[in-house]
Amino acid sequence: MLLACKNKKAMEFKLALDMQERKVTDMLIGKNASESRKLEYLIDDDFDKALLVANEQAQAFDKVIDTVKGLSTDGLEKGLELKQSKLAYYKSLKDLHGYAKKEIMQQKLIQETEGKERSKAQNELINMAKAKQTLYDKVYKAEEELDQTSVDFDKANGL
Repeated sequence: MLLACKNKKAMEFKLALDMQERKVTDMLIGKNASESRKLEYLIDDDFDKALLVANEQAQAFDKVIDTVKGLSTDGLEKGLELKQSKLAYYKSLKDLHGYAKKEIMQQKLIQETEGKERSKAQNELINMAKAKQTLYDKVYKAEEELDQTSVDFDKANGL
């Protein structure tokens, strides 16, 4: 009976995490996703609207992160580790997608300047693109750790 209760609690915890994952997925790649809207605004050179969408994304990530922080791991083996891995993953995604705000502001600067200032702004955008790779690397690392932690959680809780 104790194992059944433990498994139920573990399954409920995983379900709560899965619900947050769906929110992030819908935000980034779902139909009418904010990422698609942001891209459309960028294609139209509407940097102000693209910045608004980037801010919406940051708020959505904050809500997901806060929800995960609030989940109880009491009585769950490897529950705290899974929660921490999930939080690290979402924070890395938030940082990656939040970096777009800097890029958008730089694109706006390029559009609004001429001559040497424009050339300097374009070079800075190129450097920003190179620096963005480190954010991708952090996401990949956080995802790998999350995958392993999830496997460990499932084994520890008989899932």
